[in-house]
Amino acid sequence: MMTIAREFPTMVIEVIDSKALSLGLGIPVLEAARTLKETLSFEAALARAKDIIRNMEIYFVVATLDYLKRRQNRLCGRHPGGDYANQTHYFY
Repeated sequence: MMTIAREFPTMVIEVIDSKALSLGLGIPVLEAARTLKETLSFEAALARAKDIIRNMEIYFVVATLDYLKRRQNRLCGRHPGGDYANQTHYFY
């Protein structure tokens, strides 16, 4: 399996977890690209992406509540993995 790192051995590659998909992933990438273009600094672009991820909140709407459990008169869901694996999110 060929990876970008093997194809471009002199390129600096940093993998970061956005903890999101869709625009939750796209916004940090776009901001990092803009920062890189403005500053020509990989470190500044990486810091900008990480800063956005750290301060980002994700909201979502579900079509059905069938997959959310009811506990103590609240609906709750659990993040499937990552840093939030043991955290319960409550929806009122």
